[in-house]
Amino acid sequence: MTAFWRILLLVVLTRCAVWIAAYAGAAARVEHEARLPAPRTCFDVELRSLSPNDEVSPDLRDRVAAARAVHLRSFAPLLRWDAGHYLSIVEHGYRPPAPDGAPVAGATNGANEIELGAGGTNEVGAGGANEVGAGGANEVGAGGAPRGGGGRARVEQQSNIVFFPLYPLLSAGIGAWVGPRLGMVLVANAAALAAAVVMFWWLRRSFGEKCAAGAVLIAFCWPTSAFWSFGYAESLTLLLIVGALAAMECGRPWSAAGLCALATAARPTAIVAAVVLGLAAMVRRGATVRGAADSPARRVRRGLLVAALSAAGLVAWLGWLAWTTGSLTVYPRTLQAGWFGDQGPQRWSSFVLGTRVWGQFKYIGRALRDFPENLGLLASPLTWQMPLSLLLIAAGAVVWRRVGGSAVRGLDCSDSAAECAKGVSDCSASAAECAKGASDCSARKSGCSAGGSEDSARVWRVFLLTAPLIFLMRYAQSGWSDFGLESMGRYVGLAAPAFAAVAILLAGAPRWVRGLVPAMLMIGQMALAYRFGFGGWCG
Repeated sequence: MTAFWRILLLVVLTRCAVWIAAYAGAAARVEHEARLPAPRTCFDVELRSLSPNDEVSPDLRDRVAAARAVHLRSFAPLLRWDAGHYLSIVEHGYRPPAPDGAPVAGATNGANEIELGAGGTNEVGAGGANEVGAGGANEVGAGGAPRGGGGRARVEQQSNIVFFPLYPLLSAGIGAWVGPRLGMVLVANAAALAAAVVMFWWLRRSFGEKCAAGAVLIAFCWPTSAFWSFGYAESLTLLLIVGALAAMECGRPWSAAGLCALATAARPTAIVAAVVLGLAAMVRRGATVRGAADSPARRVRRGLLVAALSAAGLVAWLGWLAWTTGSLTVYPRTLQAGWFGDQGPQRWSSFVLGTRVWGQFKYIGRALRDFPENLGLLASPLTWQMPLSLLLIAAGAVVWRRVGGSAVRGLDCSDSAAECAKGVSDCSASAAECAKGASDCSARKSGCSAGGSEDSARVWRVFLLTAPLIFLMRYAQSGWSDFGLESMGRYVGLAAPAFAAVAILLAGAPRWVRGLVPAMLMIGQMALAYRFGFGGWCG
């Protein structure tokens, strides 16, 4: 089995693990709502009694059946939280925001979610019971009550216009044949598998097969990649961003701009990719013009045009909203009122110093302070959202310093070619395998020769800016709100070049480390999927 098929099989297994964990969480939610006595599960009630003399009462069966209908059927464990908004778009179309702060008709953000804190109780944050977040009492998160952190977010003012149209449009097309819920799940999971294929092809061309396989494995074991199997637009956005970056590296800036324009029609986070593509077009020297070298002024003009075209999806959506509602600011006003609160930072000094960023480490501190009672906090996805986001940024920064000269990809091409040739000369297998090795070696040499230029070094330096730029964009949008920062991992996880950086750093590590890291990340991903299936907020 080739490396491609091995990695694709592992990707499929990670998606299966996410589904199983999400459905296990939903089953636990059924047991919670039906008030089943421990250790009985909802499956025990449906299939058999715990013992021959243990009869299940009709009332208990009815409670379990009602909870199962809500939480286990129709892909409910995969369609919570924001997926509820996407589902409302697929089924009923967009709802304009209500004027003058009035409630939006049918406002919802997914079916039957509850707020859970990092420890699993009815809280999110470190403040205590009956609170959500770290801002204090009377603040709640996306589940549906006021949200703190400086502003007052009102769930009754949430409108689905803040969710961009490409993902629900594709889901509605597929859903016309298979139903809207299955359509959403199919689009998200098919996009995730396609993203794995495109990422492997792109990074194999850039770094070699081993590094490409490692990067794809790390990406799909990363805890927040669980969202790539839920009814969210993240996997579709990842596919389009990866395709756009690959096209740019291959010297096709206009194809890259077209793919990025579609990405900005799926998630506003993709506007960062538009900026990255514009910068990459500026630093990459194009073809000569009438025998003259590509001038800096021409590269700047080309970069600005690429960036503008790459943002076309976002501009078109905001323009459509302005035209249909008569307001140029309807999108930011609706997002602020319904999600982040209607006030800005209470203290600009706290905002500038990133106080709430470091506040996201509170779960780790609380677990260590009250050891071992609070060890369960370390199993919460909210505990690791910010540390893992900063880890991705740090990995990109370390590899960014290595990019340059002959080691344009953080790997020395001449060494790789020499090792490849040595492997072929030492080959003791069949002649056919040796010939294949020689062919692969030749391709690797040509790839190193093509990619080892200063242009490629500059392009990859720009690509590695994707993760920090996403972080800064998200922080600028919601840095005064714990709720906004709790989703950071989901957004930074779209920075595919950062996963390549992690794979490069792990390439020189001992084999047991290269196996332990994906395994630990996968445990975190399954914990997130379990919590999501239960209905807890996961960022």
